[in-house]
This record gives sequence, C-alpha cells and structure tokens, in this order.
Amino acid sequence: MHAMDEIALVTTEGVSANRVDDPAHVVTARPDSKKAKLAKKYQKTPLAFYQALALGALLLILILVCVAVETWRNTSRINDSTKPHSKEDEAYHLLIVEQVNSQNNATWKARYNKFASRAEEASATGGDTDTARLIMKEFFNVDDSQLLQDTVTHVDDLKKVHKAIPKTFDVRRAWPQCWAVHQIFNQAGCGSCWSVAATSVMSDRVCISSNGTVQTQISALDLTSCCLSCGGCQGTHWALSAFTYWKEHGIVSGGAFGSHEGCRPYTFEPSCGAPCGSSLYRKERTPRCERQCQSLFHRAYDQDLVRG
Repeated sequence: MHAMDEIALVTTEGVSANRVDDPAHVVTARPDSKKAKLAKKYQKTPLAFYQALALGALLLILILVCVAVETWRNTSRINDSTKPHSKEDEAYHLLIVEQVNSQNNATWKARYNKFASRAEEASATGGDTDTARLIMKEFFNVDDSQLLQDTVTHVDDLKKVHKAIPKTFDVRRAWPQCWAVHQIFNQAGCGSCWSVAATSVMSDRVCISSNGTVQTQISALDLTSCCLSCGGCQGTHWALSAFTYWKEHGIVSGGAFGSHEGCRPYTFEPSCGAPCGSSLYRKERTPRCERQCQSLFHRAYDQDLVRG
C-alpha cells in the first residue's frame, strides 16, 4: 500500500462460521487524489509541448558543443614551433640584461626575453626587401615608382633638414589630446602586424593634423580583410601598400576587439597567448571583406570611409 493512500473502514454484512449477521470491518484502499490530479494534468498536456522542450534542449547542447569546439580550435591546437635558445644564445642575452641593469643612470630595467633574435628565422611571408619587391612586381604588376612612390624623395628631403634632434621625445606628451597615440593595439591570432601598425599611424596622423579635433580610429580589420594586394593574416610583402590603399580607396573606422567602436571593430580575440605561437600566423585566417558597418554604428560604410 502506498504511503500516501487513504484508509477507509467500511461496515459490511458478512457470514461467518460461528455468527450470522455479525457486522465486519473490511479495509479498502481509496485512490490518492493528488496522484489522480497529476495524472489527469499530464494527460491534458499536448505532445507538441514535449517535442518543443526536447528540441530546445537539443539546440542548447549543440550551441555549447560549438562554443567548446571553437575555443579548442583557437587555443588548444596552437602549435608554437619556435625553438628555444641554445645555452650560448641564452648566456649572450643574459649578459646584455646584466650590462643594461648595471648602469647606475638607467631609467628602466631589462629582462631576459626568450623570443629575442627571432627575426633571423624565416618569417611567415619569407624573404628580405629585395625578395618582397620581386614578388610585388611579378604578382601585382607594379614598378618601382608605384612601390616606393614619394618615399625616396621624402627621405632625401629629410636629409637636407638641419635641425637639432632632442635627447628624448614622447609623442604622448607632444599631443596628449590625441586618444590614439596612447593606445597599444593587440593583433591577437592574426598576422596583421603590418595592418595594425599602419592603421595606428593613420589614426595618429589624422588626429595630429587636425590638432585633436578628429579622433577617428582607423579600422585594422577593414584594411586586413579588404586590401587584397596588401596581405592578410599571413603578413604582408610590402607594408607601404597599406598607405596606398588608404589613399586610393579609403578605410572605415573601427576600434579594438570588444570595444564595439566604429564601423568595423577588430574581431580577433586576444586569447592565443603572449605572444601567440608562430605557427598560428601561417594559417588561413583572413576574414572576409564586408563593406558594411556593425549594427550598433550610426553611419553607412561608404559614409564612414576616411582617405589619406
């Protein structure tokens, strides 16, 4: 008998071997009213409700699996193929650290960097300036005048200027009103150093030339994804091409990852370490060029373009 069942005593007229017409008490089980109501409630619940509930649970599990796979793909599979320093290299760099820190008038402290001297290794784009120039000529059909533009003339003009160079110069103190010069951009798991550096310079120059009245952060994402002749997340062969693209086509605004600032903010999350594994930059991770602004921005893509 169930613990929740109710007990009822019922008087009956029974016949026994010894006495006739003697009333007897028979114990019977009365159905549980609460259980009956609950069963009736479930009978009224339509099948579609349970189907929708199961579908929602399945969708939630699918979303969680996708998030876990994406997190694992962006972090766990990073393979840093950078070789550690040899004992001789380590001793050499530790000696430099000791020499710097032994100076009494030093205003900063040096520290051993296990990634030092890695520029001697083969880069993701591979090769020196001459090799890069040949690649640009062959694949993009440009000559030296297009590659260098007014750079040589500008350098020659600078050489003719006779001006005393100050012992120290801090751009943050020279133009404190410019927000861009105070920022350090994180390129994350994308070999867009050329784009991040170029757009940082562009943002600085726009603010400085306007004396702080224009505080536009030029989008590194827009340049990385839309300038086909520049490169992508695998690096660039010719960094000057970024400025050529800026001058001829224009670049929209866009802040750092997670800032939601500007037309096209950066989309690569800085979660691959510091620094990221060198093998990560060789992967095809360049985002698609989308000539439209994020939904939170108040202007259209074409209206937000800034040209050099």
